Order: sequence, then structure tokens, then C-alpha cells
Amino acid sequence: MPHIHEDYLTAVQDLARRYQPKRILKTDCWNEADGDTPIANVIGAECVEIDSDCVQRAQSKFPGLVATVGDIRVMPYENKIFDMLVDLSTIDHMFDYQVALDEYVRVTKDGGVVYIVVWISADPCDYDREDGSHFDPTGKYRQYYFSEEKFLGSLNRTFKSVIHGVFHHFKGVRTLHWFECVV
Repeated sequence: MPHIHEDYLTAVQDLARRYQPKRILKTDCWNEADGDTPIANVIGAECVEIDSDCVQRAQSKFPGLVATVGDIRVMPYENKIFDMLVDLSTIDHMFDYQVALDEYVRVTKDGGVVYIVVWISADPCDYDREDGSHFDPTGKYRQYYFSEEKFLGSLNRTFKSVIHGVFHHFKGVRTLHWFECVV
């Protein structure tokens, strides 16, 4: 079974081939700093990352990486400057994801693509937990599990078109979903 970050890379490379973006933004640099798959480097993306230490680690591993410290809810970029935006399970670390979705539309050119990967749960007990009771093993980052119906509804209201799928090797109450959205 492939590692999930390899699946991310394959999917994003496929999107880049299909859309031929000139400028790509990735909404974190965790893979580059601490992960095993430097996705931004492979696809030629720049990154926006809320954690300045993560930016420093990524740039020390990959000196040519363009990474900016910033929040995906209020990004430090002008309007409509990216052809493609890639969010690989960043948006599901915040409760009010609509703010970030609106920001994604603001910085992505009309006709551009936004690729989002999030955790979806079939368990209603997982939804809307503002307390952030789901933490990663370090206890540093909150993880939210979204209702498929609610999240897909938000995407359909925000973007011109949405294609949706599930990573095949995640089965159970919580599944990893991908969304290809056109601005």
C-alpha cells in the first residue's frame, strides 16, 4: 500500500499536468520540513505556513523553497495571483473553514484550481467540535472531522465546480477525501 503522502504527490502532479499552472501555492510546508515527500519542491510551489519554525526547517532542508509565514484565513498575497492552490489537510485544522475557503478564492485566479484534502467522518459525534478535542500525537495541532454533506455543500456554494473522491485505502468511520474545485 502506498504512503498517503505519495498519493498526495501523484494527485497533485496529475493536476499540474492537466491545468499547467504557472504559479502554485501550497497551504503548509510540513511535508517539506518534517515529512518524507517534499511536494512543494516537486511541483514548483511556494508555501504559506502559520508556524515560523516549520518554515525555517523547510527552508534549511530546501534552500530554494519560497515559504512565507502566514495564516490561510488572511493570506499575505494580492488578489487572483495563483493558478493553483493545494491544501493537503490544512483546512481541517480549523473550525471555521469557510473563512479559509473564501480566502482561497480570493488568491486564486478565475478558472484556477483549488485542490483540498480533508478528513470526513460518518460519526455525528465528530462534527463541529469547537473544543478541538482531537489533537495530533504532539497535542499541538487540532484536527477537525467534517460532515461530508456540510463540507461539500460549502464547496459547491463557494466554487464554480467541484469534483470529489475518496482515497481508496482509508475505510471506516473517518475517511480521507479529496476535492478538485474550480474558481
